[in-house]
Amino acid sequence: MHVKRTIFSALVTSLVLTLGTIGVANAYDCQYDARPTRQFNVRYGSLSPQWTNVMDSARSYWNTSGAGTSIGTTPGSSAVMEAGNYNTDWYGFYTWNPAIGSFNIKINGQLLSSNAPSGQFWTWAKSTATHELGHALRLKDKSQVSFLTLMDWARNRSQVYRPQPYDVANVRYCY
Repeated sequence: MHVKRTIFSALVTSLVLTLGTIGVANAYDCQYDARPTRQFNVRYGSLSPQWTNVMDSARSYWNTSGAGTSIGTTPGSSAVMEAGNYNTDWYGFYTWNPAIGSFNIKINGQLLSSNAPSGQFWTWAKSTATHELGHALRLKDKSQVSFLTLMDWARNRSQVYRPQPYDVANVRYCY
């Protein structure tokens, strides 16, 4: 009887540890300095037609991803997306303003221009804008993961510029 109980206890412990490891490896995580819903509007800062296309593409990528998002534009929105040449070390920057319950996204054309491969500037810009909108949808940055995600800092921006299945599932989980 004691041997059966010990074997049973060992099997249960092994199962719990295995399931716990699987759960941690595949866990979704949400940040809460973001929009309370998947439906919101943004407005653009003073943008050229090329940058307007980048921001429109980023919104469209999320809206057609299956994540249940509806990101529109309206001139009166407190959520702002803008682009410029900033002397900093970031491609994109997301800032949440809890006082007004809204955000600001900045895309850094200067650093993108310095680092994007030839002919890939606009693709990298779209990858960055779509990534930053991911933060507005409660997604956290990821680092060196073994699966494709738009939220990975080390992603190939020439290839990963739309939400990936993990990102879509993560947004659905967060809301």
